[in-house]
Amino acid sequence: RYCFTCWLYCTSLLLLVIYHHFLVYSCNIISFYCTILSSIYYFHKYWFQLGVFMNIRTIVVDNTVELKEKLTKLLNEIPGVTVCQSFDDAVAAMQYVEEHPVDLVFSDVVMPEISGITLASSIYALPEHPEVVLLSGIPGFSLEAWKVQAFGFIIKPYTRRQIVDMIKKFRERS
Repeated sequence: RYCFTCWLYCTSLLLLVIYHHFLVYSCNIISFYCTILSSIYYFHKYWFQLGVFMNIRTIVVDNTVELKEKLTKLLNEIPGVTVCQSFDDAVAAMQYVEEHPVDLVFSDVVMPEISGITLASSIYALPEHPEVVLLSGIPGFSLEAWKVQAFGFIIKPYTRRQIVDMIKKFRERS
């Protein structure tokens, strides 16, 4: 995976910096190994705090095919995020959430049959539930999103930065 490649690259870079430090300052071998071990420990600890190793399982719910595909593609490009499934309707999405582990749901608000607001309410009624981010072109729905205590609300058309910021917010909170 991309995250592992990035981690491997950064770990290698860290070891090169430590080795350079060893050559420049002529440390003894025990000091050198202690420096390596402590640096690796703090480096990995920092990466876990950032949530780099955390894989976020998401689903996308939108009855507009183009927007659903756009958001799915965008989420799949973010390291550490996996789109498990995408749905055209809230009924199928709710059934999936009940049967599979999901961390984050991105849902359109205006959909036929069941709205994204109703979907969020149903998801939050589950004992173990994912967080829900609601998406809408109508800013007035932000109050409704707040009422159901949705994790987030993004006004369409959204940008890549808004989606990435929502993922960062989720990682920080988890």
